[in-house]
Amino acid sequence: MTQKTEPRADAPRFTESMPRPVFVLFALLAIAAVGASLAVIIQPFKRDVIAVEDRRPPSSDTHTHDVGRIFPAPVPSDQQTLPPPCEAVARTRILGYGGAVGRVTRALRDACTLDGPGVDPRIPTAISGLEGATIRFADFERTGVESTVERSTKTIWLNVKLANAKIPDVQIVPVILHEAWHLAHSARITASQELDARGVEAAVCAELVPIDDHRRWCKDARALVALPREDALRRLTAAGYPEG
Repeated sequence: MTQKTEPRADAPRFTESMPRPVFVLFALLAIAAVGASLAVIIQPFKRDVIAVEDRRPPSSDTHTHDVGRIFPAPVPSDQQTLPPPCEAVARTRILGYGGAVGRVTRALRDACTLDGPGVDPRIPTAISGLEGATIRFADFERTGVESTVERSTKTIWLNVKLANAKIPDVQIVPVILHEAWHLAHSARITASQELDARGVEAAVCAELVPIDDHRRWCKDARALVALPREDALRRLTAAGYPEG
């Protein structure tokens, strides 16, 4: 039968077995660990929140939004083309492999439906900006920005994250038409023009996407245009957009 081992009466206790300086250090570390745990429980760490006016950076000399360096997605040598979904985008080029071409073509088909009574009149104006434009996907140095336009070539660059098949095609229409609004207005991008581009974005979101399915860009545009116009312009000016 296994005998139960009894502790020796003269065995030192755990705390007494350590040199006093080591014990003091051990105790301080234990207290600090408990304090840190309680602090996290009481007030958890919070991520920095980017204000809606800062989601799309102001323009640079060459682009409607300064996204830093652009890394284009590859395009095939035998570029595929599909019939344009409507006359308004008959001269809009889509560059990319088959999946990208199909995705953007379907998005433009949704855009083509945005006409007629009750549609925000800024939307058809934005669609007119797609005349002669090119649409491509790319990686951006500033990864959180959805899109930008290269002014010299009228190229709408879409963040490659929008090519993700998990994002429905219709969700990229507001992003495309945001930039198309800028293309329809060749002047510099002021706070007023950017606010109207956000207004187009919010209107397209409302037309095509159920509110419960709004992605970040729809929510941001909706939040900004919901502000009194002067407040929204003031915030965009503070974010770096020129007045006017």
